[in-house]
Amino acid sequence: MNKLKLVSFILLLTSSISYSQSLNDSLYILPQNPTTTDSIYLVKYLFFPSVTEFIAYDIDNKPDNIIVFEDCHSRTDAGAITLFLDTFNLGIKEPGTYHINYKGLISDTPNECIPADSSSMSITFDVSAVSSLISKEPNFVNCYPNPLTYDFLSITSSSEMKSVEILTIEGHQLFKVSELNVNKYDLSTAEIAAGTFLLKIIDSQNNVTIKRIVKLE
Repeated sequence: MNKLKLVSFILLLTSSISYSQSLNDSLYILPQNPTTTDSIYLVKYLFFPSVTEFIAYDIDNKPDNIIVFEDCHSRTDAGAITLFLDTFNLGIKEPGTYHINYKGLISDTPNECIPADSSSMSITFDVSAVSSLISKEPNFVNCYPNPLTYDFLSITSSSEMKSVEILTIEGHQLFKVSELNVNKYDLSTAEIAAGTFLLKIIDSQNNVTIKRIVKLE
């Protein structure tokens, strides 16, 4: 689809629906196939035909592996199309199948969640148990500075790091180095644009740690 057709499609789409509805919401889990050693992140897209601001969110862990997730954005200027990308840490989970029930609230009152509209969806994901041969000792990873104010990130780990990887919030790989076998690694971030990205570390026992890193302008 060329640019002219794409622009025409967006204009047609925005003119054919009410501004009280989001064009698209989507949820997914990082990592895609989590285990009991992974910190699990919920990533949410909100493609909305107005300029909105994030207000608040709430995550409630219910019985039977049900997670109720609700957030709220304020609508401040109908007419423009805004893409929001939010990431939420769900922590480490026991083995099993989990269900996330999401409800997105839209408020017409700035900085205050008084719902005027809402959308909802649900996703399911599985958490797999890791082999009992893998050590259960936690791996402590420290990243400094965070937020980044310089073009390097110093990473220290209580276990030897086997690989270090940088991912976009969408899960696309920006950088990876393997066969490190070190407890300290200084990572250059000069080629990485300002914003939020994920740092994925695999240690010598195949434990996975994911850190959310913010790079300032």
